[in-house]
Amino acid sequence: MHKLLIIGCGSQARYVIDIVSVDKSYDIIGAVDMKSSLMIGTEINGIEVLCGIEEVPQQFSASETKIIVAHGDVVRKSKAVELLSNHRFSFVNTISSRAVISPFCKIGEGCIIGPNATIQPNAIIGNHVIIHPQSVVEHDNQIGNYCNIAPGVSLGGSVVVGEKTYIYTGATVIPKVKIGNNSVVAAGAVVTEDVKDNEVVAGVPAKVIRMNQ
Repeated sequence: MHKLLIIGCGSQARYVIDIVSVDKSYDIIGAVDMKSSLMIGTEINGIEVLCGIEEVPQQFSASETKIIVAHGDVVRKSKAVELLSNHRFSFVNTISSRAVISPFCKIGEGCIIGPNATIQPNAIIGNHVIIHPQSVVEHDNQIGNYCNIAPGVSLGGSVVVGEKTYIYTGATVIPKVKIGNNSVVAAGAVVTEDVKDNEVVAGVPAKVIRMNQ
């Protein structure tokens, strides 16, 4: 069984621990504090926080240790991926066996897919994406790298979502809509028109309320 190191010690790390504890897919050797040293030596759901992110290349072997970066801040997450990639670490997916995944979809590396999420045929999921429980990614969707699809999101067919975009809980996107990079869709929003890069939209139907800095 592969050894898995979780980069992060917050809610996404707890999702990974939950998935792995049920599916027994990896041997979790510990977690890593990405923000400060305050969590080192503590435990999250029985998994010890071993060190900070900068110490990983010195303490762990890239050939023996698989990595998943479990953190909600896409800037911090992408920097961690870059750091560890430069040290030749490889990234794995943690996908719940209780998710419904079409054999005709494509999923990148470093993704977290929770129980009861649904991914339909010909969807393409990028790298380091998290898809929470009860979300539906319909046929022919394209989800960019580092996106976060919150619980209960419903994406209609042929929706395109750019990189580093966050779609919050219970939002709905109708078919064939395009959502740009670094955008935010608020909880409960119904998106009926394209969303440009860096826009934050909310409401029914969704309208731009500000720009995402």
